[in-house]
Amino acid sequence: MRTLILLFTAALVVPACGDDSETGTGGSGNTSNNGAGPNEGGSGGAPASCDFAELDLEGTWALKVTIPASTTSEAGGAFESCPASQSGDVVVTLGMSVSELSNVFGARLALCSISFPTVAADTAACGTGTSFDLSLVRNNDRLFDNQTESETIELAGLEPGAAFTLPPVAFYYGSPPPLREWDTADVACDDPLLGHGGTCEEACLSGGCMDMDYWNDDFPGFTWGVCGVGEGQSINDCDPDDPLAGIGTVQGNVFTNVAVTMDISGTFDTSCTATATAPTTIDMTVVGGDVYVEGQQVNVTALANALPQFNLAGSGATVEMIRVDGRHGTPDYAENDLRDSCEAIAESLGGAL
Repeated sequence: MRTLILLFTAALVVPACGDDSETGTGGSGNTSNNGAGPNEGGSGGAPASCDFAELDLEGTWALKVTIPASTTSEAGGAFESCPASQSGDVVVTLGMSVSELSNVFGARLALCSISFPTVAADTAACGTGTSFDLSLVRNNDRLFDNQTESETIELAGLEPGAAFTLPPVAFYYGSPPPLREWDTADVACDDPLLGHGGTCEEACLSGGCMDMDYWNDDFPGFTWGVCGVGEGQSINDCDPDDPLAGIGTVQGNVFTNVAVTMDISGTFDTSCTATATAPTTIDMTVVGGDVYVEGQQVNVTALANALPQFNLAGSGATVEMIRVDGRHGTPDYAENDLRDSCEAIAESLGGAL
């Protein structure tokens, strides 16, 4: 068996507060909906006023964690990463809704987006096939449909600079650990008719299919779009749901089992910004897929063997943790529902495709 993407980090993230609003690697390039950074007014005018003698934390916050990553890959799959080792940033964004009752604060969190770096690849052995840029993109499934219940924030005091610890964050899409994955060692699972959607292949998944149809859409686990664009092609034209459209060199959907955990702690510097660390793990395995390479559908084993693994660095990560609800002159991405706020947070901070 081979894990599609296995990410582990105990990254110490350093503060990246200020008015940085750049989009993460692999992003759409969209910027804030009002042009404001964390220390600017909501309309891009006067600076936000967040320095109070007592912390006011209630409202909507956003977190952006940018983690350097390297890639590894194996030969013999449906395509190859070229070179086998590459580097880029994995960007994770979250939305956080903070409530307050008698100076006790509760936090509810939603995972808004995960953005993976683009990888250079070739349809055959490196230098012998068609070169293209491979991206995993958000498709129909939404990470932020899953969110935590409100839990108490451990807070050392109410003055600026007070230390805090958020409740541990764990999001699972499909089965919780141990994750299910396609059995690439079973020759019977090389069958080109298996695993393309419509049903979960019980015999080819370690652990079976129970609870794997997370969205009740007949596709197991969480669906990512796979877009491989070559010379003269554009990722904006890639349609994973129509892999035979002929727009991309590689095109289609991959079905995955995903687990994301984070432990977030730090200090609230003001009522609008925080300095934090966020050790993060992301574990993702292939459980099926409907992907075409140069117009030919590939079997799931070949797809699982071809997709790169991203290995997160243990240091050098950065985190932004800022208020984003318009209060005290901050940017306003807040909606009535945290899941809707995630749309604006991901577009403005994470570069969701």
